[in-house]
Amino acid sequence: MFRRRPGKNAIVVIPKLLIEEVMFRYHNTLKCMHFGINKTIENLLSVCWWPNMRQHVSDHIKECISCAAVKDPCRKTRVPMRINMASYPLQRVATNIAGPFPVSRRGNQWAICFIDHFTKYCYIIAAREERDSSQNIRRGMVDTIRNVEDIPIRSGRQLHERAGE
Repeated sequence: MFRRRPGKNAIVVIPKLLIEEVMFRYHNTLKCMHFGINKTIENLLSVCWWPNMRQHVSDHIKECISCAAVKDPCRKTRVPMRINMASYPLQRVATNIAGPFPVSRRGNQWAICFIDHFTKYCYIIAAREERDSSQNIRRGMVDTIRNVEDIPIRSGRQLHERAGE
């Protein structure tokens, strides 16, 4: 039996008994290389047709073990985000260095920014060199915070150890 299409050649209508065999030959053979749903249907429609063709081909390809073994999973698993909550001021502080800026009258050309994760308060101090020693940066941070807020601050050594957490 043939199906006529306007402006195209007539194509064979496949009987129900042969549908699985035809799908196998147009999807699973080396010639067809396990194409996806759309490409397999396109190849089939060039030579044959049967009722509910799209659904049959879709089901066949979804059940294809070779395709499932090679195909990437739909959802990539991601590591859940870890929320680092601070329970009190200055428990967790983020640091960033920006610059170089034009040299100021005092010879500073870098800005060191500290952000307290608990209060979300931003402290900025000026620095002469980008590679200022960590001890000078820590001292500047402690002095700046002491001058701005009346928050009890641990000693510099404890603050430095907590910053490494």
